[in-house]
Amino acid sequence: MLLEREVYVKKVIAGIVFFVVLAIGFPQVYADTIANNIKENTTWTKEGSPYRVGTIGIDPGVTLTVEPGVEIIGSTGSWIDVRGKLKVLGTEQDKVSIKDVIIKGISFDGMSIQIENAKLSRSDPGFLLTASEREVILKNNEFSRGQVFLREPKVDNVIEHNLFNSGAYLSLFDGPAKTLIKGNTFFNEEDYNPSIELMCSDPNCKSANTTITENNFFGFPSFFIEMDKGAGLTYDAANNYWSTTDSSLMNKRILDGARDDNKAVVNVNPIAYKPFNNGLPFGELEAPVVEEVSDADKMISGFTDADATVMVWKENTLIGEGQSASDGTFKINIPGQRAGTTLQVKAVDSFGRESSLAITTVIDKTAPDAPVVNKVNDQDEQVTGNAEPGVSIIVIINGSEKMETFTAGASGSFTVKIKPQPAGTRIEVQAIDIAGNKSDSTIMTVVDEHPPSSPEIKTEITDQTTVIQGTAEPGSKIMVLKQGVETQASQDGNFTLNLPEPFKAGTVLVIVAEDAAGNMSEPVVLTVKDVTAPGLNIDWARYVTEESKYVFGFAEPGAIIKIMQNGIEIGKGESGEDGTFAVQIPMQPPGTELVILASDAAGNENSLIVKVIDLPDPLPLTVDPITTQTTLITGKTEPNAFVNITISNVFYVVQANSSGYFQLKIEPLQTGVPVSILVNNDQGQWSKEIVVTVTWKAPSGWHKDSSGNQYYYDPVTGQMKKGWLQLGSKKYYFLSNGIMHKGWLTLSGKKYYFDSYGVMRTGWLTLSGKKYYFDSTGVMQTGWETISKKKYYFNSSGVMTKGWLTLSGKKYYFDSKGVMQTGWETISKKKYYFNSSGVMTKGWLTLSGKKYYFDSKGVMQTGKKKISGKWYYFNSKGVLYKK
Repeated sequence: MLLEREVYVKKVIAGIVFFVVLAIGFPQVYADTIANNIKENTTWTKEGSPYRVGTIGIDPGVTLTVEPGVEIIGSTGSWIDVRGKLKVLGTEQDKVSIKDVIIKGISFDGMSIQIENAKLSRSDPGFLLTASEREVILKNNEFSRGQVFLREPKVDNVIEHNLFNSGAYLSLFDGPAKTLIKGNTFFNEEDYNPSIELMCSDPNCKSANTTITENNFFGFPSFFIEMDKGAGLTYDAANNYWSTTDSSLMNKRILDGARDDNKAVVNVNPIAYKPFNNGLPFGELEAPVVEEVSDADKMISGFTDADATVMVWKENTLIGEGQSASDGTFKINIPGQRAGTTLQVKAVDSFGRESSLAITTVIDKTAPDAPVVNKVNDQDEQVTGNAEPGVSIIVIINGSEKMETFTAGASGSFTVKIKPQPAGTRIEVQAIDIAGNKSDSTIMTVVDEHPPSSPEIKTEITDQTTVIQGTAEPGSKIMVLKQGVETQASQDGNFTLNLPEPFKAGTVLVIVAEDAAGNMSEPVVLTVKDVTAPGLNIDWARYVTEESKYVFGFAEPGAIIKIMQNGIEIGKGESGEDGTFAVQIPMQPPGTELVILASDAAGNENSLIVKVIDLPDPLPLTVDPITTQTTLITGKTEPNAFVNITISNVFYVVQANSSGYFQLKIEPLQTGVPVSILVNNDQGQWSKEIVVTVTWKAPSGWHKDSSGNQYYYDPVTGQMKKGWLQLGSKKYYFLSNGIMHKGWLTLSGKKYYFDSYGVMRTGWLTLSGKKYYFDSTGVMQTGWETISKKKYYFNSSGVMTKGWLTLSGKKYYFDSKGVMQTGWETISKKKYYFNSSGVMTKGWLTLSGKKYYFDSKGVMQTGKKKISGKWYYFNSKGVLYKK
């Protein structure tokens, strides 16, 4: 607010002086002064220059053209009233000079002002140019010691690539048309005028029609942009350079709605982080903004222009150097500094501008290490431990009760007396050094070292139990170890464990109680009791008939199966691991009732009654032979009958056609596989089961067995292939047992690789992140290889080398693609040089007349170095400095 008042007062004073000059000053008329209005199209030429003017006008419909090199001279009170058109058309090499002349654009239809490549200046401050409502184009000009004032344009105006210096500034009343302010440079050298003063008056305060972009603003005695009125509007001022990249500083250079609710807001984002190279002069590079640096820091950070070199000095010693980022931020690594050290920070930008020094003092921010505190139990009357010598120790109990301060001794040990605390009490211990820096707190919890009693289980646990109840120490956690089931005992000691599902019979459960201190009770070990009868069902796909010699079904794995007829056992067996069973019985007459009993190891029983079925005469059924090459099972039966086909416990049903023929498409089967075929019709009649065993038939070409191994049989001879096989452009290898090989293979001392399709690989191959190379015959390469004019090295295992390699005392470097490097290389931020053979250079090296030195590890040296007892200095690029 103080800055705004100072600016306002200085503006008032400047305005009074200006109007006094206008009031008392009269044009000084020379003998050749032009004083009449221009009434017809006129051109002022360099040959007729200079043109001295008093007060003249350009009539409506008339154009005054000013050619390159023309000099227009006025005096106090001289001006040109433009009611027609003014075209000032200088060139970059031959600019037009306009001195002490006010150019006034009057709001007449057809009025326009176009000034390009001109220098407009005044001996005393005042107006350089004013215009209202009509077209104004200002390009590539230099304005000095005066104001450019545009009011409420109704046609688009352009102010582009101009230089405002020596107190020149731009004032604009926003209008209904667009105004573009682009690519200009403003030197804000006065302390009472902004670089751009942007105003509006009703009804033109309803939309923001002025765009400010790609301009350079230098200096800061006053505001760069000052808004007047326009509350609620937002002006586009993105992508400008504001002499700083620190947003807090930049915001101080704009007086807008962010400070005064009655003013419009200027949107400056995104900003330019360094000046635009627009061919106009640059202002000074401001000193970097440096953030706080403490004795714990090994980096100094802050803001300056983008792409600048930032240097950090301690007295006369450079201790850090680096580049600012594209947003002007920088982070420079420095050695740790003591508190109180003074550091100087300077920046040199990409245009060669050198900033003034920013001075910062290192502050003490290093906190002492957190104290090491010994365990405290519920019987202890003191807190003990170790900390840095001389620090103050504070003990806080449960976050509120602060014990007396104790100073650690020379050895760092400390003892603070406390009253015995209950288990679970939170104790916080902290160290504070002389500078007031506080350590991290060491948090201790008073421990309870007495384990709880074992829980008492009151529930019999069976394979049907879903809730376990019992008692334990109040508040303790009850856990069934390795089962992921737990609960907490109530304050009266009762607990209930809800199981997501019953445990399997025979499961051994280990149940413990754990108190809040983590002490665990002795375990209670229980075994889940089996009280569930075994499951039982017959295989309804294999009915028990008058011809059945077996009863087929399903039960609990390992169950004992008995077949009873009239209370007499006629068959006995056991279900397998998959629960299936087949118990042999004598054939029984139709209608006989059989009782099937199943009992498990725990004595639980289940039973099922079935009746022997009276079979009708079987339906006709013939089945064609099935071989290892068969892909279609075919046969004949009763027309439209249903054919039930079972292959390896997989059940299929197809229907015969009206002639009785049927077929089932299958994948080729292995030798010896049984195929069961059984037919039934809608009348409940069945055929006899026919079981066809798959027989061998030699394949032709490729063949895959049930284990997934692949073979190849000669299509002509039917012989199984062994050794090498070329098929088209692909090459395969078959072992002595005929199996196609995949993966690595060594033949006659040479290594080959065959992919998952069995194809021999040539060229590059990546396996498990390692790269190999195989020649055109498929042989894996080792040692040096030149591939596509690039050199590679493969170790004895054929793996391509990346990174460093030492051979015969010489060091080489291979990039991430395995290519041997030559010439300059930067590796882990260090520079190396490799000769044309790829060998790393050590010692002295002369390149293009410049001398470099590389240490025993091949690292290029910079700075001051002692070599063979002599001191040398190398610049940041490693070049030897020559005095």
